[in-house]
Amino acid sequence: MKVDFGDINQIIVAIIGLIGIFYSNRKQKIQKRKPIGQKPIAYKKYIILFWISIFLTCVNLGIFGWRVFLTNSVNIEITYPIDGAKVSINEIIRGRSKNVPNNMMIWIIVYSYSSEKYFPNHKPAQIDNDGNWISPTIIGSTADYGKKFGISAYLIDEHIRNEFEREFNNPVFAGLESLPLKMQLHHRISVYRR
Repeated sequence: MKVDFGDINQIIVAIIGLIGIFYSNRKQKIQKRKPIGQKPIAYKKYIILFWISIFLTCVNLGIFGWRVFLTNSVNIEITYPIDGAKVSINEIIRGRSKNVPNNMMIWIIVYSYSSEKYFPNHKPAQIDNDGNWISPTIIGSTADYGKKFGISAYLIDEHIRNEFEREFNNPVFAGLESLPLKMQLHHRISVYRR
């Protein structure tokens, strides 16, 4: 599962808000018990913390709303096979997408856990007008019965495609040790070979 900074920010804001509410309630209980004539305990820092948490919550909700409703964020997911499925050596990976830019393409990459190498498909996924896509994929070799593989859907540009094609033209190509840094991972699943 992909965790972005927005998810972490929401958790932090929630924790700060709970601390502020806790100390605000605590102040009310202590003030009810204080003897007459005693000076009130200074809780300004807790009240300030509470209002900061309210402010950050509002900002976070605004950012979330902007991201969901006002931006055309790219969404790519694998719908077949499902995570943990048993697969054949030849599979047609299927998925759906939304808002894929015209200058970008969906590329499926298979990761072999046993060899610790990446095996990009030789062609991009074929996307229809509704955003559904397919990508014929080879998963391992005939000797890989029962082995675990990762299947990932990336969004890449023409420059990375050219890098892949240079690798494919290498007569001793046996997978990649690492992937180019500019690739955008959108969905990853794990499968097992039949």
